[in-house]
Amino acid sequence: MFHSAGSRLTAMIVLASLTTAAQADPVNNFRSWLGVNGFSTNATTNLWYGTTGVNGPLMGVSGTAWVTPTDSINTPLFSGLLEIGDNNGAAGPATFPGTFVHPGPSQPAVLVYAPQTSTPVSIVELHAELVTNGLTGNGLTIDVYSTINSLTSHHGGIVVAGNANAFHTPIPVGSLILNPGDTLKVVIGNNGSYLFDHLNLDVTLTLPEPASAVLLMLPLGLSVMRRR
Repeated sequence: MFHSAGSRLTAMIVLASLTTAAQADPVNNFRSWLGVNGFSTNATTNLWYGTTGVNGPLMGVSGTAWVTPTDSINTPLFSGLLEIGDNNGAAGPATFPGTFVHPGPSQPAVLVYAPQTSTPVSIVELHAELVTNGLTGNGLTIDVYSTINSLTSHHGGIVVAGNANAFHTPIPVGSLILNPGDTLKVVIGNNGSYLFDHLNLDVTLTLPEPASAVLLMLPLGLSVMRRR
């Protein structure tokens, strides 16, 4: 009976916390987070940050952009908030609010989500479009990885090429529970050549329905109560 009552209590606590998290949903959307926090810092203590290559160094901060020194054209970058109609140096225009992304000639641009509290995630939704400059390249690749307890898994990816208009692609990641120290990575590669390939990108993390998330997190709550 103790464990049964405890499980109901744990479920109520988790459900309440998920309801609160849903109300603070912008933290699960890269563009919304970036709109509040900007490009002034790029640190592993951020909820979202950028690296040069998978498990590579942090992109340096140059002005208001995460960009590796010294030539921003030849190195991976996340640069500039894009609004509908913006060009950001290329003749687009953008059709949705996102951020300008350009991989480098040898290293991908990597967007990292690093949760600061235990967070269940079921889908990584990619909202992407090419922002062309009249010299369309061969496109870009976007892949999604998770690293949990030092174990890295590939969850799938897409190729954005041609004259790709804005589209949403959900990448299912199963029933992950990310804890501080775990990461989700969105890796933007050059698909063989980085020339003339610019991307407008936004990333949204979908949390499981509250009831499903309660079931996922319930064993954790029960183990804590048993230890008590």
